Amino acid sequence: ARIARDGGQLMIIKKYVEESMQKAFDAVKKDLGADAVILHTKTRKRNGILGLWGKEMVEITASKDVNIMQNAPAQPEEKSAMKDGNFLSDLYKRHEGAVAKAIPAQADPALDSRILQYELNEIKQLVNNVLKRSQYAELSNLSDELLDFHLLLVQQHVSEDLAKEIIQRINNELRNEELNNRELIREVLKKTLANMIKQPDPITVNTPGKKVAFIGPTGVGKTTTIAKLAANFALQQGKNVGLITIDTYRIAAVEQLRIYADIINIPLEVVLTVHEMKRALEKLKGKDLILIDTAGRSQNNKMQMSELKAFLEVIDPDETHLVLSTITNYQNVMDTIDKFKYLDFDKLLFTKLDEAVNFGLILSVITKVSKSLSYLTMGQNVPDDIEIGDSRYVAELILGERHISC
Repeated sequence: ARIARDGGQLMIIKKYVEESMQKAFDAVKKDLGADAVILHTKTRKRNGILGLWGKEMVEITASKDVNIMQNAPAQPEEKSAMKDGNFLSDLYKRHEGAVAKAIPAQADPALDSRILQYELNEIKQLVNNVLKRSQYAELSNLSDELLDFHLLLVQQHVSEDLAKEIIQRINNELRNEELNNRELIREVLKKTLANMIKQPDPITVNTPGKKVAFIGPTGVGKTTTIAKLAANFALQQGKNVGLITIDTYRIAAVEQLRIYADIINIPLEVVLTVHEMKRALEKLKGKDLILIDTAGRSQNNKMQMSELKAFLEVIDPDETHLVLSTITNYQNVMDTIDKFKYLDFDKLLFTKLDEAVNFGLILSVITKVSKSLSYLTMGQNVPDDIEIGDSRYVAELILGERHISC
């Protein structure tokens, strides 16, 4: 820290942003004592070319044994400023120089408290900015608004590399005078996020006997999702729907689906072997839509995965949806995708949005895997709590503009 004095009363500490703010405050206390009062802080750039690329520094003005409200008569314009509520603004204009000067005014403890609170808030904001910029040094050229949105993406569990790519793209797209317009940046960001997600690809029934299989790990909500889709197609769209389940590992799951099938009044076939699967498909071949529930498989169990592949080869589905949970971390989801990819799935379906805190996982996975999003589910209610995977819907979730209600 570099220290300058004015009559032994005031000092300025200039501190590189990359160094610890705590060292600067320690230097104040060491030189002026523990009772030193912070009067003002500001940031400025040192060196650089035409004000660019310079190192950002922090300037702190502090005082010892001086009451900045000295008993000197206030000037008329100062009285007017105080009356108009602009005193603090005028006060800080007086600190624009390298060394602050004492402010002549009547002692006022309440005003002292307001000034101190103002300075504490300013320092808190300054420290936050320092931490944000030091954490992402390669983004130090961004405006505060862009940096805030970058942090929002990361907090929403958008992968860091993808978050940087998105924000840098917006930084290059907007003009300099637009980079501080928070609302404009938000709209551009929303559009960018939506464009990065393919248009949703839900199930369409154009020809009879369409077969749709659902695969995924145990506990992601495949059975409930299939019940919702069956109810929607049968009750709302008037389609002739049939169900098949090979989830015989969980008796409760079979019974759950049987109850839904009875309520909706559609047939359910329970199969144990590949041969039984052939017979079930033959029985349901006149249906408009056949939804097939598979047992939750551990992607690390090669025998279970091979068994599932044998079933899928017999089914020969028109489309296969990999069902994933949004309350799983990114690495686990990518590991699941990697292990299931040899089953040739076509679409991704995300569940449990009502339990999720962050939604950036959906964006990170979709952009990495380059598969279409079919549906999103958010709750246990059948036939409700399911949405087509609209890209703008996901963008609004990530930006906190939309909230899950179920």
